[in-house]
Amino acid sequence: AILIKPSAIEKIEKNEVGSSIGVKTTDDLLISRYILLHIYEEFNIVVAFEGPWNGAGAHTNFSIKAMPDGDMKPIERSIRKLSKHRDHHKKSL
Repeated sequence: AILIKPSAIEKIEKNEVGSSIGVKTTDDLLISRYILLHIYEEFNIVVAFEGPWNGAGAHTNFSIKAMPDGDMKPIERSIRKLSKHRDHHKKSL
């Protein structure tokens, strides 16, 4: 069997979850991991979720409709808006 550490999974198979809101994101991640594990099982690959993690896991990317055009203004506007509520967002972590 091949053993894959969590920090190496992204290099092998990016496990991304699409557009989700709130707790549904966690549900989607768990289901995608379940499917991923069963696919790997077919090829006799073992995935270990024990740490130590490299600190890059479960990061979040987001976008708005205006972002794909390559214009930095919508991104900078979003950063300014998000930064006003930084303390509130940190409390939820």
